[in-house]
Amino acid sequence: MSKEKGLFHIQKQLYQDLLKSEVKMQNVNLIRSRLRYKRVLIILDDVNELETNRGCSRKGW
Repeated sequence: MSKEKGLFHIQKQLYQDLLKSEVKMQNVNLIRSRLRYKRVLIILDDVNELETNRGCSRKGW
């Protein structure tokens, strides 16, 4: 993960990849409802920051 982009960028990129469309992060409830029943396996590679690990693994993301 690039320190310049941070966790927010990672979350946005993940949402866009899962939904296959551009997302606006202001619509978090809409994003959550669209992802609610999707099953995904996410593999994080080369994650050294504790904050990133916690941010990517918390429930309710």
